[in-house]
Amino acid sequence: MKKLIIILCLGLLVSCDNNDDELIREQQEKMVAEQPIENPFFSEGSMAETEVSDAELREFVLLNMEFGKIQAEAQQKIIEIIRDEDLSTDSYNSISNALNMRFSVDDSSFSGSDLEKFEKAKERITVVEEEVDGKIESEIDQSNFTMDRFLDLNVAANYNEEIKERAREMALNIISEEGQD
Repeated sequence: MKKLIIILCLGLLVSCDNNDDELIREQQEKMVAEQPIENPFFSEGSMAETEVSDAELREFVLLNMEFGKIQAEAQQKIIEIIRDEDLSTDSYNSISNALNMRFSVDDSSFSGSDLEKFEKAKERITVVEEEVDGKIESEIDQSNFTMDRFLDLNVAANYNEEIKERAREMALNIISEEGQD
C-alpha cells in the first residue's frame, strides 16, 4: 500500500518552503499548470461521481504539498548518498535504468566498482524511501482523511477533469498566497 501512495500521489507535489525565491515559485506554478492529462488506468468519466467540497480539496492539496516537501528533502538525501558512494547521479541513474529494463549490466559499460557503489547506494536509498513512505502515511493518518478517501481523492484529482482543474487552481492560489506572506 505504501508504494501505491507514492506512485499515486497527486501531480501537484510542490515544495512551498518559506525561503523559496520567485524562480522556484514560478517553477511550481509551471509544474502544476503542465500536469499531463492522460488517463492510463480509468475510463473517461469513471470518477465523474466523486464529490469533493472546497474545504476537503484544499486539505487534500495542502497534504500533497507537504508530500512535496517530504520528497524534496528525501531527494537531497538521496543525492548525498549517491555522492557519498562516489557515483554521479547520471551513473547511478544509468545503472538503475539498465537494471529496470532488465539489461545485463555484467556485459555493459559499467565497471564492477561502479556496480558495487550502486548496490551500496541502493541499499541506503531504500531506507530513505521507506522513511518517506512512513512520513507520507503518517501525514495521511494525521489528516481528516481515511486512507481509502485519500486514495479516492487522489484518483479523482488525477483523472476527473473538473476536480483536477479545481485542484490545480487551488494549488496555484496557495502558492500565490504563500508568496505574498
